[in-house]
Amino acid sequence: GSTIANSAAYENQKDNSHIAIGGGFGCVITGSTAYGNEGEGIRASRDSIIAGNAVRGNSAGINGGDGSRIIGNTASENDGNGIFGGTDSTISDNVVRANGLWGIKAAGGSTIADNMISGNNLNEAEDTGGLDVSGNSHVISNTLAGNHETGISAAAGSTLRDNHVTDVSAVNGVSRCFD
Repeated sequence: GSTIANSAAYENQKDNSHIAIGGGFGCVITGSTAYGNEGEGIRASRDSIIAGNAVRGNSAGINGGDGSRIIGNTASENDGNGIFGGTDSTISDNVVRANGLWGIKAAGGSTIADNMISGNNLNEAEDTGGLDVSGNSHVISNTLAGNHETGISAAAGSTLRDNHVTDVSAVNGVSRCFD
């Protein structure tokens, strides 16, 4: 795959289908910044590495395909989700704050660990909040604070361990698991 390093995309105003910084299968996107774009800040296909980037004020933050590793990024003030990871992704060591919908949303079989997730779901959408994972995922040692509606939402077969969730302003409480 290709490598995109130390690049920037600012205030591209095409439409919501636009991708500010994008890479194909097995790409590496690192040290880059996407700010104020209509559409996704960063998007990469499956088995990619998205590391050490900053996305802010885009329609959506970071979108990694199946099997991607999304590590050490900052995703803030995006209108939609801060970070989305496809099936079997690893999402770790990110700072995710003040996004419009979920801070982090991941498909099944993913590992979400050691992230700081705060103040998400600014749109106050129902059933949205800090962290949402599909079945058979592992949610380990994340810190969540001040997310509206839901702290952690995890589907059947998921493992939640050593997470710290505070100040959830919702009826759903600290965390919930569902089938």
